[in-house]
Formats: sequence, structure tokens, C-alpha cells
Amino acid sequence: MLKKKVFVLLTMFSLLFGGVMTGAKAAERPIGTAFLETFDSYDSERWSKAGIWTNGEMFNATWYPEQVTISEGTMMLQIDKEDDETASQQYKAGELRTNDFYHYGLFEVSMKPAKSTGTVSSLFTYTGPWDWDGDPWDEIDIEFLGKDTTKIQFNYFTNGVGGNEHYHELGFDAADDFNTYAFEWRPDSIRWFVNGELVHTATENIPQTPQKIMMNLWPGIGVDEWTGKFNGADTPVISQYDWVKYTPLDELDCYNEKNHKHKKHKKTKIQ
Repeated sequence: MLKKKVFVLLTMFSLLFGGVMTGAKAAERPIGTAFLETFDSYDSERWSKAGIWTNGEMFNATWYPEQVTISEGTMMLQIDKEDDETASQQYKAGELRTNDFYHYGLFEVSMKPAKSTGTVSSLFTYTGPWDWDGDPWDEIDIEFLGKDTTKIQFNYFTNGVGGNEHYHELGFDAADDFNTYAFEWRPDSIRWFVNGELVHTATENIPQTPQKIMMNLWPGIGVDEWTGKFNGADTPVISQYDWVKYTPLDELDCYNEKNHKHKKHKKTKIQ
């Protein structure tokens, strides 16, 4: 998904901070370690709520922090109609992202996507020039189209080059209950899993740059052939997340090469 950030206050930030950074030593990229997020509360040291800005293009929504909520161990992203009728986008939506970057390893999520035509629910990793100066657009996706939640879409971008979409028939409706979806990112491959079973592998032009972990829910515009048309009649639209886990590559010991399965996840908190 396209991640061009159109910050309302971009010019002001440039004026305030541009001179400060000139000649200063470049900051070191923050690389995250293993974690299990169970959403018992909001951890601002790990996460940031996107807003207030819009990605434009195919995103018919503005990100607002209040569209991300946590309650009783569940994180929820919500689409609502925009309060301001003169706004450039018609809807409000939510996105949650890590503050740190993460490299090779296993990325897992237990989620229930929104079932609403015209919407996309996701967990993905992403970096680009807006996230770290000089970064290429690298991205790895787990996405659900609300028009048919019996399927899951996998995709990835390397230096802005995509075209790697793959659809997998789940054999169940993902919107009915929480299930576990994951990808294992290595220097030479990406392997996607559904409830611990390997369902797709990519080995060509694999992204190499550390990325942030993100989750979002948004209504599309101008991409009806892909998402279907969103008319907002069923707002509010909600996607739900039970937990998110990251395990670095050098800590992985649960993958069985023989049967292509990961051991079932145990929900014990990693500090």
C-alpha cells in the first residue's frame, strides 16, 4: 500500500528542525527486540497512533489517533465518517505503528479483519524516506479485502517495486473469529503462514531494510476493481487485533523444516 505521507505541518517542521540537524551527527536507527504485545494497555514507548495526516491517492481517509482504541485486551481500528464535510477525504481511519524498526524474523498477529466492501485491514512492515532519511520504499504485507474475507492477500515491495500480490483461499471467514497470520522474513525469502501452516513463499528481490510494524484499516477510492466500492453505509467499520508478536531471526527455534509448521503460540508476555 502506498505510504506517501502528506503532513499538514511539513513546512513548519522543516523550518523548526532543519537547521538543528545541519552538521549534527545523524541519529542511530532504533532497532527493536523481541516482544509480545497483548494490548492490556497502550504502550506509548512501543507504539504511536498515526495522525493527523492523510496518505492521499487511494486512501479516502485521514488518520486520527482517536480511531485507534484499546479495550479489554483488544486493539481496535475504526472507520467513521469525517466530521468536517469540507475535508478532502470523506472518512476518518486508524493506524498503529511501532516507534522502532525491526529486521529479519517472524512477525505474527492474531486479528479479525473488517467485513465491509471497499476496505482494507492489515498488518505489515514498512519503511521509506518519511520513516528514515534515505530509506527505500520497502514493505511486506498481510492484507484483507473487506469485500471477501474468506481470502487473504500477501504482497511485498523492494525499493518501490511491487507486483508480488498473492491471494490465498483460507477455507474459513477471517471476519468471524481471531486467527493467527504471520510471515517469516529472511535475507533470501519471505514465508507466509496461516494458523501456523506455510501457505506461500517468495524468493525474488527480497527487501533488506529494517522496517516498522504497522496495522491499519482504511476505505479505498479509485481502486474499486481491487477493493470494491466503499459507500460508508455501514460505518462505523472496525477491525480487531488480539496480539502481535515479533521474534528476531537469531531467536527462532520453532520452525520445523520437515512439515513447514511453526509451533503454536503461547500467550505469555515477553518484556
